Amino acid sequence: MADETKEATKKGPVEKPDNCMKCNKRLQRKTWYYRNGGYYCGKRCWKLAVEAASKKKEA
Repeated sequence: MADETKEATKKGPVEKPDNCMKCNKRLQRKTWYYRNGGYYCGKRCWKLAVEAASKKKEA
């Protein structure tokens, strides 16, 4: 029974998207930026996405 619970809680490998969530640029391993469950091409795109989300939330 313990083996079943272990298998149920195991998560498979996380698949990262090929493109930035904000600007749609191709992600390169040495430069991708992961924050709040999303992959971005850099810190700038992440900040822009956060600002856009906060403006959308206010409106």
